[in-house]
Amino acid sequence: MSARVLCIGLDSFDADLMREWIAAGHLPTFERLLQTSLHGSVISPPALCAGSTWPSFQTGVSPARHRRVFRQQVPLGEYADQTFLPSAMAFPAFWEALSRAGRRLAVLDVPHSHPIRDLNGWQLCDWSCHDAEDVPTAVPPSFGEELIQRFGTPVRDHCYDTGHDITGMQRFLADTRRHLEYQRDVALYCLAAESWDLLTVVLSAAHCAGHQAWFLHDAAHPRYDAAAAARLGDPLLQVYAMIDKTLAELLSEVGDDCLVLAYLSHGIGPLYGEPIIFDEVLQRLDRAASAPRSEAYGRLKRFWHALPASIRHAAALRRLRRRLTPALQSSLLVPGRANRSFFAVPNNPHSGAIRINLEGREKHGIVPHTQYHDVCLRLREEFLALVDADTGEAIVSDVVLTHEAYTGPFIDEMPDVFVEWRRGPRAPRVIRSPSIAEIRVPIVEGRSGDHRPTSMFLARGAGIRPGAMSQPVSVYDLAPTMAAWLGVRLDDVDGQVINALLTARAVAST
Repeated sequence: MSARVLCIGLDSFDADLMREWIAAGHLPTFERLLQTSLHGSVISPPALCAGSTWPSFQTGVSPARHRRVFRQQVPLGEYADQTFLPSAMAFPAFWEALSRAGRRLAVLDVPHSHPIRDLNGWQLCDWSCHDAEDVPTAVPPSFGEELIQRFGTPVRDHCYDTGHDITGMQRFLADTRRHLEYQRDVALYCLAAESWDLLTVVLSAAHCAGHQAWFLHDAAHPRYDAAAAARLGDPLLQVYAMIDKTLAELLSEVGDDCLVLAYLSHGIGPLYGEPIIFDEVLQRLDRAASAPRSEAYGRLKRFWHALPASIRHAAALRRLRRRLTPALQSSLLVPGRANRSFFAVPNNPHSGAIRINLEGREKHGIVPHTQYHDVCLRLREEFLALVDADTGEAIVSDVVLTHEAYTGPFIDEMPDVFVEWRRGPRAPRVIRSPSIAEIRVPIVEGRSGDHRPTSMFLARGAGIRPGAMSQPVSVYDLAPTMAAWLGVRLDDVDGQVINALLTARAVAST
């Protein structure tokens, strides 16, 4: 048994680290795959990353059309953060079209996906992935029962239970190995069970490892622990080596005629403290009114992130936080946002997101429509003027205005402005500009690594000529390309077929 298309998603697996460790001889499977594949860069949705990249992968459309930006979003006209579950996405995954066309499918733990009850095949959602958003679900339920009987209950990652001392990191590596082995066993079982048109599996071990182990990989990180690194080595490299071995086992189960598409969803780099003080910068830039409630909420946020991870992740404190958060939001966050011209909304830390309090759109809108564009331009100018007070270097790489980067029916549900932080070799301690004066940047406790929008694909199969593509492709292109390989056309998507792959398919079929 095998598959016509095997898509292996590598969640938050960094392409630059992959190349570095291939050169050092640590990733032999990835080295062989790179040498035998057509490969190239993949452009992610502008200014967005983990929360929206996988939804765009599975739908072939932008967040302005599928509606998902991040796991916490502010509904149109409101001020409070609310959970956005994958089931609320407004555009179907490409495997639904394949299923209707009679293709046989296995879709295993694609992040931010939701179960398709009548799928022609098997599906796992939030089963053994990183950062599950709903209950573990198998389609059909008998598939899940079979997995539990064979392999036990789903093994979840322990990303937010990680201690950062030597014992905690040793436990983390052991947990990561068990989690990856479970995902491997399920994928191998599915490959052996029957012949699939498409089997998609996403391996998520690199995601949590990048968050939690970056401070032991990066000697320039402010929390780098030389003694722990000497004892443990580089845990991030160890996890990448585990994934390399798992990849070898999966590839051994498919033939040369199978299209193997490996998708490295986004990269990883250092996490510094700018996201913690992002809304404080916005408060200093807001000329409409003072916002004491927002300031109080910001001080609480600073205090929370200053706590050691071992304290923040304690079960009792997490329960207390869950009980207090709704009251704090209703008494501080929501009133504070309602009285401001603009405010920060949730997004991945690599890119701050801003909502304009627009008249007619927000419940208590302040900014007139006639001033909307000028406010966006001013925010761009102000953030590009921010510098590291010690070096004078800019700390913002780009400011993206949503209405310039996106089109679609849900664009007004998205943040209006995105601020992309520049990640240099050192963490800024103080930031400044003429408008904000100076703000001290805290050192982040807990996770030390965060996403960066560097993505890559590698594709091998019958007729595909190895080499590097001269131009990047879009994440929106992957769904229509896999569908076309299986003889199905996806209508009304933002992506287009990667011609280099389909030409190879046509040649191999003649």
